[in-house]
Amino acid sequence: MPAFEAYRAALSHNPDDASTDGKLGKIALKLGKPEEAVTYYEAAKRKRPDDPRIWNGLGVAHDSIGDHVSAQQDYGAALKLAPNDLSIRNNYGLSQALSGDYRA
Repeated sequence: MPAFEAYRAALSHNPDDASTDGKLGKIALKLGKPEEAVTYYEAAKRKRPDDPRIWNGLGVAHDSIGDHVSAQQDYGAALKLAPNDLSIRNNYGLSQALSGDYRA
């Protein structure tokens, strides 16, 4: 948890830093707090809507809370920015399987 607190402190000093929000989202996911991760990724997305890693992280967070529709929208946005990113493509496929859309 020290890393989480360090990034929170960094964010308080530089609230416009989207990468810090993204890192906090990633840490929140690892700590099993996907709802909190969504909050951080949403903040990062508002600051850097052109970063596919943020959209991908947001998709993972949405999938983690069972919101596969939102997750698939997030992955779709990420793929528009990085159409050949294997991580995003894999997460999108997993999300489709989790939602029961095996054919897609």
